[in-house]
Amino acid sequence: MCDIYSASDVACSTASILLLAVISFDRYRAVSRPIQYSRQSQNIQRVVFILIAIWLISILLASPIVFGINYRPPDANPYECRFYNPEFSIMSSFVSFVIPCFIVLFVYIRIMMALRKREKAAKARRNANSHSDG
Repeated sequence: MCDIYSASDVACSTASILLLAVISFDRYRAVSRPIQYSRQSQNIQRVVFILIAIWLISILLASPIVFGINYRPPDANPYECRFYNPEFSIMSSFVSFVIPCFIVLFVYIRIMMALRKREKAAKARRNANSHSDG
């Protein structure tokens, strides 16, 4: 039961974080290409495909726990539910947390850059309009 609990915890956490990464990409598209985004944002098939892919990746990442990779040593406390395989813990943490974290940071930096670019363009248009009106 402990392995099922741990696997479901890893799967749900991974799905949540991967969804945050996908949301950051979606926000980037909305900021960088608003007209294209408004035309394509209602694509239900793409949304369903992305959700299925996220959950498949999450379940595949968590499934080794249920299939025995989390081997409990004989001297371990039987009432303690934790990961015993350090290699799996590190690999899982990188795939579930570290890599998505860097992706989200990179995408949000790109969003900030795109917003600053739009702001500068809007200021230039306002200045051009105010000089042509005067």
